[in-house]
Amino acid sequence: MTRFALAVCLVLVGFLQPAQADKDKPKPKAATPVKFTCFIHGPNNMTLTLAPKDGKARKIEIIGVGNGAKWTVLIDGADKTPANKSEVEVHPGDTITWKVRQLTHGVVFDNQDTAEALLKFDTKAGQKLEPRKEDKFKTFGKKPWGTMGFKPQPRGKDTVLAVGTVQGKKTDKKKEEK
Repeated sequence: MTRFALAVCLVLVGFLQPAQADKDKPKPKAATPVKFTCFIHGPNNMTLTLAPKDGKARKIEIIGVGNGAKWTVLIDGADKTPANKSEVEVHPGDTITWKVRQLTHGVVFDNQDTAEALLKFDTKAGQKLEPRKEDKFKTFGKKPWGTMGFKPQPRGKDTVLAVGTVQGKKTDKKKEEK
C-alpha cells in the first residue's frame, strides 16, 4: 500500500469513527413525569404530576392558598388550576415556582432522582429541599424529597418554597409560532 493510499484510509477512518461513536451512544431517556404533593395536606390532597411535553417555555406558579384540597396553578399569569391528582403539562425551559400565599404548605416530590432529572433547581431560591422521612410519605414514592411546611411572609407576601427550570431541548419560539 502506498503512503498516499494509507493516508486516504486513515482520513476516511477518522471521518467514519465519529459516526460509529454516535451510533454507540445510548439515546437520552425521555423525561419522566414527576409527582409532587403538599408537605402538610398531601399525599391525599394537593397532589399533582408534572408531565413533560414539547412546547415553548412559560412561567408557571404553583401556589398553596386558603384550602388544603388543591394547588392553584398559574401559567403565564392565567389560572390553569387542575383537579387534585391531575397533570400539569411542562415544557423545556419552563420556570416553575412553588409558593405559599395562605395557610401553611410545603412541597414534596415523590422521587428526588426523577425530580432532579426533570428540573434544575435554583438552590439560592426557596427553602431547603431534603429527604422526607415522615410516615405519611413512606408510600408516596421511591425517594420522597422536599421542604417542610411554611407560612406566608408577613404583610401578605408569598413564601417561595422551590424554583426549578424544566430541563431538555427548548423549542424554537419562531417555529412554534408558525
